[in-house]
Amino acid sequence: MKTLLISYKQALKEKYSSHEISLMFRELVSKRCNVSTQNLYFLEDINCTADSRELLLSDLERLALGEPFQHILGYTEFCGLKLNVNNNVLIPRQETTELVEWITANEKSPNKILDVGTGSGCIALAMKKSFPQSEVWAVDKSKEALNVAQKNADETALFINYKELDMLTELDELLLDFDIVVSNPPYIMPSEIVDMTDDVLNYEPHMALFAPEDDPLIYYRAVAEFSKKCESTLYFEINPLLSSQTYDMLIGIGFKEIEIKEDISKKPRMIRAK
Repeated sequence: MKTLLISYKQALKEKYSSHEISLMFRELVSKRCNVSTQNLYFLEDINCTADSRELLLSDLERLALGEPFQHILGYTEFCGLKLNVNNNVLIPRQETTELVEWITANEKSPNKILDVGTGSGCIALAMKKSFPQSEVWAVDKSKEALNVAQKNADETALFINYKELDMLTELDELLLDFDIVVSNPPYIMPSEIVDMTDDVLNYEPHMALFAPEDDPLIYYRAVAEFSKKCESTLYFEINPLLSSQTYDMLIGIGFKEIEIKEDISKKPRMIRAK
């Protein structure tokens, strides 16, 4: 095991810090050798079969090629939930955790909540965990993403109403009034690709990442117009480069109380509107 850890650190030193490599290695050993991470303080005590070793070497090759660690592990942690992820959904980010925390700090016992563009279901499931009495709906255009979201709902024992629809054209099919509408829609402009890493570009769904260069707020506008009809409180995760444009768009639609919030990196990342 110690020799294998040295191989990991040597092969991945250009991509990750030594601490990150050690953490990933222990998680993978836990998965491949069927031991809890609490029992991994002394690697020499781990009984690793030849098959497990081969899997760990295969994991190393995948990491070296840039595949996200969460895809290799098969899951990630989000707001205290263990969620399945694959290349059909975005891997939940820290910024989305901050969005959820902002909502739960501000809202009290909402009756109905809608998550638009749910992906893995991370926001919807976190909402249901925080507001167990609320009726939570989640929609996505991707059937493959909804399959992941439904699996996550089943495994976390959190009931969510899922529906396959296109946020640009079909939101009005939801003939319900929602107290909260939340969305982390596609917001990256193609011109930003030069600043993106290969693990995101090669392994995460472009449909969930990119908005048109000539109309990057197209998804925000559709969700905001629907939220206005519901007279909902609206929460978005936003592109920091487009925060002022998003604010102006919401003013134009008719929202009055609008607040932009920075993330932990001091970037304007979230917006709330009433």
